[in-house]
Amino acid sequence: MGDKADWGDGFVRHLFDVCKEEIEAGNRPMGIFTTTGWKNVVSKFAEKSGDKRTKKQLKNKLDVLKKEYTMFMEFKNCATGLGWDEAKQTIVCSLEWWEEHLARCNNREKGIKCNHVKFRKQGPKFLDDLHIIFGKSHVSGASASCPGDVSSDEASDDDVAEVPKPAKTVNPGKNKRKGSSTIVRDKDEKSPFAQTAAEKICTSVEASSASPCNVVPTIKEAMKMVKDCGVEEKTALMHTATTLIMKPEFREMDGKLVDVAKEGQKGLLMLADLAQHASIMGEMANLYTERYLQKGAYRQTPETGIQWVMRLMDRPRYFYKMFRMSPEIFHALHDLLVSTYGLSSSNNVSSIESLAMFLWIVGGPQSFSQVESHFTRSLWTVHTKFHEVLKCLRKLAKDNITPRDPTFSMEHGRLREDRFWPYFKDAIGAIDGSHISVVVLLDETISHTCHHGYTSQNVLAIYNFDMRFIFAVAGWPGSAHDSRILSHALANFPSFPMPPTGYPNRIGYLAPFKGTTYHIPEFRHRSGPPQGKYEVFNFLHSSLRNVIERSFGVLKQKWRILKGIPSFSHTTQKHIIMACLALHNFVRDSNLRDKEFERCDADEDYLLEDTSDTSDDESEDAENDDTMNTIRTRIADALISARGG
Repeated sequence: MGDKADWGDGFVRHLFDVCKEEIEAGNRPMGIFTTTGWKNVVSKFAEKSGDKRTKKQLKNKLDVLKKEYTMFMEFKNCATGLGWDEAKQTIVCSLEWWEEHLARCNNREKGIKCNHVKFRKQGPKFLDDLHIIFGKSHVSGASASCPGDVSSDEASDDDVAEVPKPAKTVNPGKNKRKGSSTIVRDKDEKSPFAQTAAEKICTSVEASSASPCNVVPTIKEAMKMVKDCGVEEKTALMHTATTLIMKPEFREMDGKLVDVAKEGQKGLLMLADLAQHASIMGEMANLYTERYLQKGAYRQTPETGIQWVMRLMDRPRYFYKMFRMSPEIFHALHDLLVSTYGLSSSNNVSSIESLAMFLWIVGGPQSFSQVESHFTRSLWTVHTKFHEVLKCLRKLAKDNITPRDPTFSMEHGRLREDRFWPYFKDAIGAIDGSHISVVVLLDETISHTCHHGYTSQNVLAIYNFDMRFIFAVAGWPGSAHDSRILSHALANFPSFPMPPTGYPNRIGYLAPFKGTTYHIPEFRHRSGPPQGKYEVFNFLHSSLRNVIERSFGVLKQKWRILKGIPSFSHTTQKHIIMACLALHNFVRDSNLRDKEFERCDADEDYLLEDTSDTSDDESEDAENDDTMNTIRTRIADALISARGG
């Protein structure tokens, strides 16, 4: 049986039933069926439908259904506030609304057509089942942004709120003994626990201070009172009373033990309960004192963080290892951020130290706790300075993640090499997605799990042949498909770079021939040159396109936080990615020596180790475009003809 299959409503119904069974059985834990899950889906579908289908056929159908469901949810999200037709399972929209929506969505120059028209009269079939199967894995582009996008200006310091602010130390007056300090905490900064404990402690102290001095009963007198209450020997209550009487603070009770004794066993039980609560409050007071009122000894280090940074500047090799750039590039970056993007020093932390802490975090990568210890700064200071530098780099990204020549009036020098010219003369760069590993909350795991099996953000980027990023979109959960991110970027971000000549139907995305050797390592590991027009085209196409692997390889080798961004908020993770892209471009534009870039410049076919996360998924819409297929075939024919084939 071929890979294509006919799908009637009955077969779709059976597919949904077996998928829901496997989901309930726990065989789709991260939004992806396990090996056992797929095996069961294939066998159960054949049993229910009487028609044997391959795993590939079932998966392809689920992908098609998920794509349709995603388009419908996009339509539903942008049509809020309108009516709902239960019979047709779709949104009720007026003619005026549709005219405005289509005018906004359609773009003939970019080849974009609105996908929502198909739901104008009827929603998707089996909508309830689609919600069950794809609801948790459905993602939208609401969180996606590019450099300079208005939505990317949202606050990125939301993680700082999770770090406790250090207590303020104030000097109450000149007559106070040197070295003493008073801890002052604003009322709204106290936790409910701390407020309750403090209030009860103060009340207890005030009450004891106001009480007159009373005669404290002896143990013998107290025991007599207990027996007078009618408590029998060798009982649990007698044991409790005896234990309490041995404590002087219990027998004091402001002279009220006699009054309590008059209440009999009931009074004694109330007294025991009060004593238990007093003991708990005492423990709470001790805990509060140890945590908030007793300051530990100051850390004694052989050198401060800024002293360490300045010392390493005299040792460029070690400075590069720590901060992933040379001292010359560091100073150039620092001066630019200070003069143009608002980086400044505070009373206690210089701008140089702030930048060094940030680079050590994203380059090492180092945790905030490690930076706190090494730079002898509070965790609050580390967080604050990290986000200050991050904000400045986001501003830099707006200016430097752009084409040097927005009109692309000049061809890149590499395209003028004999093997590429004139066949690829209109190319402006390469486009692809790469998965950046991120740590997310448990309820976001499914939507962020990519086809590699880990949680990620799928970053779409365009690179020129100088290994510079000229456009990027971050913020999409890892489960989002490259083609969807591309279509969303074309429709929503005016800064998306377009080829100089344009194409009649859509952006000129030139894909390789499928089913033929493509990647450079595949050609290297076999004997003989490429054979036939398809292999010749793919080899040259791959030689140009490998700027993707080299660019992302350098990016992840240099800024190693991108190999696994910690559990910041989704917004901060997105901003960290953009900041690293901006740092990448700054180092590249500096024209100063850099180890990672020099390796790639020495061999244009050189690939760094970590390039496995770049995506091989081609844009289905682009590859199916007849215009681009015709151009690709024409180039392949010209290449083989020039070789005498």
